[in-house]
Amino acid sequence: TYFNQNDKNTSIGNFRFIRLGADFFIDNRNTLTVNGNFVKGKFEPFSVNDILVDTLSNPKNSSSFLRTSNTLGEFRNMGSQLSFKHNFPKAGREWTADATFNASKNNNANDIRTDTFNLPSYTIRNTAKQQQITNGDNKNITIQTDYSTPLTDKSKLELGARANFREVNSINNFFFVNPVTGQTTYIAPLSVEYNSNDQVYAAYANYSNKIKDFGYQLGLRAESSNYEGVLPDKNQTFKIDFPISLFPSIFLSKKKKKNQDLQLNYS
Repeated sequence: TYFNQNDKNTSIGNFRFIRLGADFFIDNRNTLTVNGNFVKGKFEPFSVNDILVDTLSNPKNSSSFLRTSNTLGEFRNMGSQLSFKHNFPKAGREWTADATFNASKNNNANDIRTDTFNLPSYTIRNTAKQQQITNGDNKNITIQTDYSTPLTDKSKLELGARANFREVNSINNFFFVNPVTGQTTYIAPLSVEYNSNDQVYAAYANYSNKIKDFGYQLGLRAESSNYEGVLPDKNQTFKIDFPISLFPSIFLSKKKKKNQDLQLNYS
């Protein structure tokens, strides 16, 4: 039978956030927007768990564990975006372009100590100490452009393209700590270092029109992507390439009497 007799958990930390942005009206048809944000935080959770293992068949094998966990974690994130918008003289026609960059980083250290006691004397049987150290960072860049124009008072054409680039690096290391000397021993089977990057490219076109009480929209999206992952400490590489794929879509609608309409969509 396992149960916790006494749990004590505390946590302290802080969080900071700042965001700035500005619009520049180049003229009455062109607007440039710039914004950025910065986030930083730190947390220090601490927990104490008193665990009792009660063996009913043989009470002499009963034992108690006192486990403490002390963690120090820090993280930060930076992001920025540059946007441009152009309004054409024709009403409803516009072109936009955006570039977004985001980067984050985190560091965590967790110290775990487990004291095992004999029952009922509560004398220490042994002490085990472990340490987990993790850190990682990632970067993400997205570039996108969209164009929309009415062809007639009932039809419209929309075009767009997008590219996304992402890079992720992470390290998760485990150690045994000698409770007497403090010397650490690296645990290779449990530790993992992983790096990855991927790119996604996409473009789309939508055409919509309305004929009396019947409306329709035809769309087509093309996408290509590739992914690569690396385990540098194990000298292993994983690659996945997706060739260009096409994704069509059709949206049909028909207005009925008494404020009713019928829709049929496929994508």
